[in-house]
Amino acid sequence: SILFTDSFDQYLKVDKQTLELMDLDTGRPVPKSKYRTTWDDARHMVELKVTDPALIAGWRAAANPRVQIRFEGTVDDRAPGGHRVANQWQLTLNNSLTPSNEVVNVPPSFEPVKQDVSHRDPSVSIDGKTLLMGDKGSYRVTIDARQSDQAYKVWRLGVVDDWDEEYLSIDPAGIEVVGSDGVDYTSRFNIQVRDGVVYAFAKTVDTEIPATGETVRGDPQPADLKAYSERKDHDPLHEPAIDQALLGRTYDLVLPYTVVKVTDGKVVTNKATQIVNNVKKDTNQVSNPLKPLNPSKDVVVKVGGASASGRSIYQGKAFLYQLDSSILPAGRAYPQADQWRIVDKLDPGVDQYTGQWAVYAARDLYDGGHVIAAKGVKIAGSGFDASTMGGELFTLAQAQDGTVTITATPRYLALVSASGGKEAGWRAYIQVKRLKVVEHHENRFTEYYNDKVLPSNVVWTRTPDMTPSLHIEKFDTRSGFPVGDRDDPKDALRMSGDTDITFRITNTSRTDPDTGKGAYYRAKDARLEDHTIVGDGTVVDLKYPDNWDSLVLKPGESVDVHGTLKGATGKHTDRAKVTGKPLTPCPVDDPSARDPFGRPRGGAPAAPQGAVTIDGTAYCEDTETESNQDDWNGVHDPLADTGANVAGVVAAALVLALGGATLLLVRRRSQGGRLTVGGQGMAMAGLARKAKAWMPTTRRSSQAKADADMPHDEDPARYAGDDPWHEVIDGDNHTAR
Repeated sequence: SILFTDSFDQYLKVDKQTLELMDLDTGRPVPKSKYRTTWDDARHMVELKVTDPALIAGWRAAANPRVQIRFEGTVDDRAPGGHRVANQWQLTLNNSLTPSNEVVNVPPSFEPVKQDVSHRDPSVSIDGKTLLMGDKGSYRVTIDARQSDQAYKVWRLGVVDDWDEEYLSIDPAGIEVVGSDGVDYTSRFNIQVRDGVVYAFAKTVDTEIPATGETVRGDPQPADLKAYSERKDHDPLHEPAIDQALLGRTYDLVLPYTVVKVTDGKVVTNKATQIVNNVKKDTNQVSNPLKPLNPSKDVVVKVGGASASGRSIYQGKAFLYQLDSSILPAGRAYPQADQWRIVDKLDPGVDQYTGQWAVYAARDLYDGGHVIAAKGVKIAGSGFDASTMGGELFTLAQAQDGTVTITATPRYLALVSASGGKEAGWRAYIQVKRLKVVEHHENRFTEYYNDKVLPSNVVWTRTPDMTPSLHIEKFDTRSGFPVGDRDDPKDALRMSGDTDITFRITNTSRTDPDTGKGAYYRAKDARLEDHTIVGDGTVVDLKYPDNWDSLVLKPGESVDVHGTLKGATGKHTDRAKVTGKPLTPCPVDDPSARDPFGRPRGGAPAAPQGAVTIDGTAYCEDTETESNQDDWNGVHDPLADTGANVAGVVAAALVLALGGATLLLVRRRSQGGRLTVGGQGMAMAGLARKAKAWMPTTRRSSQAKADADMPHDEDPARYAGDDPWHEVIDGDNHTAR
């Protein structure tokens, strides 16, 4: 019997249907009916046993028969690089076993490598280093084409690199291919960037086909490299190969990238895949954590205080803009700090820089591996002794347009650069004074770090109109308010005797919309004035609330003072106003008001002498304010009789009318605790003598005489234009002068 046994490699994928037995003497294949094949996949063996007796007899007669057993196989893509694909067969003739020689094939062996390097120096790896927004780098993919002893021509050689296009951008114009011999081979490769994937493959060239003697043209080049990279089949008789001269070296595919998006905690990873013919192999993976740079701004009243952004800052008060630099992460890909500054453009019409500033370490500051300033320690500012830091770390400059710039010095930059493995950052404060009332004032700053321009968040404040003010309303008590508020003569009260009058004093100071607070007024400081400007009669016998001396009017609160109008004999107009001293929070004598960055002292600062404590806050008197002027009008029916009694009444009335009577109603505490009401006008006796010189028979004639006989010690123009009586009252015959 004749038995052929072939042992093939475990990584050889055999095409069983291609097995054939060839008689080399005749040049013809032996029909399959004359032999039997048995495949043992587990042992990677095939046995071919000749079963036709006539065929065996013919071979014996020929003395030296020549035969060939052939089958095809494909080396598995999973075959390890460098693995030897060996094959050997043996002939079993009767009981004789004769082995053949062993043949060996080595699968394509290549080791692509991925590097993540600095865009400044390609010899510096930044793999695993933290990248910031705007940072640049380069992926370098080493295409391994050193194996040049291929059994068949290499028809496809290249790389597919799928990068994270959400966070990185790659500039197609910057992609290049550099050989290990230092030569630029970019023009020898087809390169496409598509949907976040880079495809780079060696160009096909004119290829001679030995089996046919023909040459297949290399052009046109593949139009779709994505489809080209995914092809499984290749027809070596009709399709071109790459330039085989490219084999024998490595090539670096350089992909320059820029960080275009940062999410805290995101790690960008990348690896590429090299393809040689149908064999694919991944590179190692590189990665970069991403960290955002987020400078932030806030508004505070004191260092470390609560945020006042979106709240009220009072006119004339000092406060702080808090400027937080970005926090540089540890393990930065680029530790070198070339510049670092904050530029804050203040509106000089709204905020005035006071000259006070400070910088604090937002992270521990190192020098030679030792902490020279722990987090929270002041490291620069107005009046700061920089010798403890080895020199100035920051400077501040202000331009005429209000722009304030705080700049890190070379000393600070050197410290940060030398500590790239640690976080770095700083917080600055500038003290400003709010100059005017503003409804909505926004501010932000811009941070400049190396080549990055980073705007901060926007903060806004308002400065409410906190103007202290008083308002007075005068009305007859019986009618009440607002019916009794008789500002217009046409609404004058018809009086038949004494009339009770109410003076309602209200604190109408503007308030903070956040807190509702505003200026206070002490009732005892109020000075109430009432002048009769038309006609006669005065308001007397003022009655104040029992708690007048202790009463404090908060914004929106009112108090009523009562008096009695007496002596009015005809038309009557009087005008009231009130003057008071507002109480506002005292400017506390606190060193922090002069140096907001000084060390805090124990205990609360003392309030100024004379301050009034209300709800735990010290208040001081501010500039005196005067209320509106409020008129009240009434008219008294004319007397029916004209006897001596009438004359006496008229004469008494003229004492006031002719004198332009003015009553100043001021409640003061005398030694006896009595209320003093002062009057202003000519002497009573003098007026009586003038009145006696004539005796009116009607009210109209007496009024005319009074107008013509104004006393010489009264300014005739004092109430010019103050007479509001200009029309008939209630249709009666009493007309206004």
